[in-house]
Amino acid sequence: MSDESGREPVEPFEAFEKREVERLKAELAANGRLSPGSRRRLLALARIKELAPSAPRRRRWVPAILFLFTLAGATLLFFTRVPSTAIDLDAEVSEIAFSTTSEHELTLPSQLRELVVAGASEIDTGSLFVPPQCHPTATGLRSVRLKAIGTPGVRSSIGLSGLVVPAASKVAVIHAGRNYRYQWTVLPPTGASPDTPTEVATITTSGSVHIEAGPCRADVSEPSPTPIGVYPPSNGRLDLDVEPSEDSLPSDLNMPIKQLSLFRLANGQAVRPLSTVLLGTVYFDSIPGKERRLRAGERLTFSDSQGTLHILNPLKDRLHVRFTGRVSDIYAGETQGQVSEMPTWFEWLIATHALPVLVGGSLYVFGLILALARWWGIHV
Repeated sequence: MSDESGREPVEPFEAFEKREVERLKAELAANGRLSPGSRRRLLALARIKELAPSAPRRRRWVPAILFLFTLAGATLLFFTRVPSTAIDLDAEVSEIAFSTTSEHELTLPSQLRELVVAGASEIDTGSLFVPPQCHPTATGLRSVRLKAIGTPGVRSSIGLSGLVVPAASKVAVIHAGRNYRYQWTVLPPTGASPDTPTEVATITTSGSVHIEAGPCRADVSEPSPTPIGVYPPSNGRLDLDVEPSEDSLPSDLNMPIKQLSLFRLANGQAVRPLSTVLLGTVYFDSIPGKERRLRAGERLTFSDSQGTLHILNPLKDRLHVRFTGRVSDIYAGETQGQVSEMPTWFEWLIATHALPVLVGGSLYVFGLILALARWWGIHV
């Protein structure tokens, strides 16, 4: 039978070889020997078989190499974490500590019911205390306490403005656990010169206020604010004990900070850090939709944190904080067996480059299947 062009179809060598071998076997079984022509055909068949190119040997290491390469890539994507990520922390805590990255003016609630300043290099009361009412000490005043006196029909309050926190200062803010009262502790960087000039902060009062400064005591009731100058220390600790009015408007802090800490040291048989977290959430800004909810007392550690403390407002028995910035790692859990909460490279790629990941992954899988098919001898 010929094809449409009139040529006889070419028989595959494997089929021809099989047919000839069967014929020679049948002849040998029938006659007990092969005829001279059959022997020549057998020799020719063996010669052709010898000269025919042999099938390529399969390299067994090819699948192993492909498997190891795929395993390494999957391990990198699913188990290796990004070196840094942007976070948004919204939490309620009992205490917070951090370091300042630049000089920044401290912002307190607009109306205070009580204010205690301790550790100032100098308190300037002006003509507030006049002899023989009081004789300020020769060394000057270093602390002052002011408390609004409740007078019916009179709105009394205290305010503090112009207090600048130096760069690289260590700051701790601790809530007293009652009546919106909390404390600021500011420790300027070590090595600062005592002669370094500091900007004067101003305490203003309105209505009836009781003032204590060193040995001096006075109740003032002025129709206009009475200013008191506070000179922060250049190289010493400054403490502010603050109790805002319940209806005082919260203020935005927007302080550049680093080394954020949500721990306090507990004294006992051994000093150990305890979490100050009461509740909150960490949002991963680089991974839309990824968040980590915090339980009361859950340990949360930030590595190389740097950003902005937007809000630090006192609630009745806790502090509300809002921090945005970047961290190199986030650990949750106990000291032993802490778990990193950083996103993996796969999460980051899916969140930021979803379409290229889909196309690249599809091409890789297709290429892998094609390579294995060719190795198996399947022609595609």
